[in-house]
Amino acid sequence: AGVAWAGSRRRRRCLRGVCRHAGGGDPGGADGDEVGTRRRVLVPIGEGSEEIETACITDVLTRAGAEVVVASVEEGLQVRMSRGLHVVADVPVEACVGRRWDLVACPGGMPGAERLRDSAALRAILREQRSAGRLVAALCASPAVVLAE
Repeated sequence: AGVAWAGSRRRRRCLRGVCRHAGGGDPGGADGDEVGTRRRVLVPIGEGSEEIETACITDVLTRAGAEVVVASVEEGLQVRMSRGLHVVADVPVEACVGRRWDLVACPGGMPGAERLRDSAALRAILREQRSAGRLVAALCASPAVVLAE
């Protein structure tokens, strides 16, 4: 445990593990384990999700070489974040069920974390992540709210 600061070796090692990047890969397929593919990260968002946490997750992992997909748990792709910023997701979360994710990273914020918790599709994705032994990350309110099962 502990904090991994921006320049720390531990953080760089962690990012390399999640984002082993050698280019290529099918961003919509199930080839996350093949040599030469980008690690696939799902970032679900809902009304009231924290915009800074969402931006930090997506920015850092994209810069590290991951294929980051932002998915809305709402009916539409445009989501109003906790401070009023509107973010347009890449896909609805239902389109992400049954796909392989190397990491599912849930931003916090309220009521965003509750909206994530209430998504049946996201719950199915998180159950699959856990049963397959793949990574799940949660920030702020999400560990207590989204991962409470």
